Amino acid sequence: MRIAEMPGVQNKPTFSVGWEGTDDASGVTQAEVWYSANGGALQLWQAFTPDDSRQQTGSAVFKGKFGYTYRFYALGEDKVGNRMAMPAEPQATTTAGVAPELSAGLRLIALPVVSEEPNAQRVLGFEADKLAVYEPASGYVRYPNVALQVGRGYWVQLPAAQRPNIRGDVPDESQPFTIPLQQGWNLIGNPWLESLSWNLSALQVSLGGQTKSLAEARAAGWLEDYAWTWDGSKYVLIYDNSIVPGVISQLEAWQGCWVYAHQACNLILPSPAEGRAATGRRAENGRSGWSFPVRLQYAGETAEVTVGVSTSGRGLSVGLPPAPPSSSTGSLKLSLLRSGQRFGQANVEPLRRVDTCSGREQPADAHLRQYRERATRHRAVAGGSKDRQETLSAHDRVVSVCARAGRDHATVPGDCRA
Repeated sequence: MRIAEMPGVQNKPTFSVGWEGTDDASGVTQAEVWYSANGGALQLWQAFTPDDSRQQTGSAVFKGKFGYTYRFYALGEDKVGNRMAMPAEPQATTTAGVAPELSAGLRLIALPVVSEEPNAQRVLGFEADKLAVYEPASGYVRYPNVALQVGRGYWVQLPAAQRPNIRGDVPDESQPFTIPLQQGWNLIGNPWLESLSWNLSALQVSLGGQTKSLAEARAAGWLEDYAWTWDGSKYVLIYDNSIVPGVISQLEAWQGCWVYAHQACNLILPSPAEGRAATGRRAENGRSGWSFPVRLQYAGETAEVTVGVSTSGRGLSVGLPPAPPSSSTGSLKLSLLRSGQRFGQANVEPLRRVDTCSGREQPADAHLRQYRERATRHRAVAGGSKDRQETLSAHDRVVSVCARAGRDHATVPGDCRA
């Protein structure tokens, strides 16, 4: 008997272990699979009596702990009582998951592992108090008054690139994961070891005994249906790209994000399998509309807003989350204005076309191709003291992007009749 080959590192702590054996004489009458965790004592995992065939193969799902290294051994006994001795060396060795390398600098992270090490500094390797969580009622709380918890987002300033030194159990992937939200901005984290699709139909919210989809909860005024994450230098919008094509539509593993709740409620994240199924259904349904980023680069700094239109019948206008606890992003700002009022970093309008004969507004699905053909992407460039102005014309909508060093904004005027 022997253990079948397996990769040296598993993606997750639950994985398949196979074995095979043969006896050309009497046949195998009993087989056992043993393992050790992190070099510890041997433990019996599987014991069974094979059928009468000369060659035996099989497999079973092994549930380990993230970050542990497991060594496997298989033993057999034939029908005349000859029993294998325990091998001196493991027949297969594998590590049940390895944390990704986090680059140096300010990061917004999540820990999808219930850490056996409670000291956050030993897990993440930051210096001094460079770790913070956010409490909606009081603001940032810094290390050492920070506990590690699955489903929570963390700001961490890393002096160098490194992997979290973390081992432990992971959440049950067969069940949804619930994150309590308080009124205001909440800093949460992806609880799974894989990306979370931001699907407004698959994500759910519960409040007062009722459970609604994220889209329905937003319509009911419970919370906003978008999120903000951090790419290392700036905030990045996360939203359902079946509604707003072109936006980031998933929260990556080990990543945190901001969510805004108007009332205390529970955000219910689908299991990985449910999330993948919902993403597949969304892809089959297709999408239409468009969006694009407007990026301002000046003196080594970057700011960005998102503008677009959606033919799904609803739009998106977002608010900004709190600034990072120790931001080094500079003073460059790029905002959207409507009637002179700043309302966030994204504006995606439901697309309508005015029929010039009847004067009635109509959905613009039939005219989407014209919009796409006439829409061009522009980059606002600030230089010296002169204004540079570029205009994006999308049939009957005009977006003007104006850039001035130190005074930068984008304006989205009201509808214009074609």
